[in-house]
Amino acid sequence: MSASDQIRSVWAYLLGILEVGQSFDDINHPGLLIFDEPRQQSAKDVTFASLLTYAARMARKASASGADCQVIFATSENRERLTSWLPEDSNLMVFEGLLLRPE
Repeated sequence: MSASDQIRSVWAYLLGILEVGQSFDDINHPGLLIFDEPRQQSAKDVTFASLLTYAARMARKASASGADCQVIFATSENRERLTSWLPEDSNLMVFEGLLLRPE
């Protein structure tokens, strides 16, 4: 498997666990998924855009059924490109500069 194949497998696994947690009441999942630099293995633009779209769809579906679901992406992706890939109902929070600084 290539590095991008492996990262897509990890994405699918994590989203699958979140989806199973939403589908069954006896699964103990907090409904929170955090991706930290998910494109670190140079996944193609279309693949990353699909990941964002799928995660947003899962969150909408969970919200409609009364389940808790939040998917957070931390990325240093180019802002213009990122906003072109985000579904319209997504929330984008931009932090300029360093978030953690030495005292």
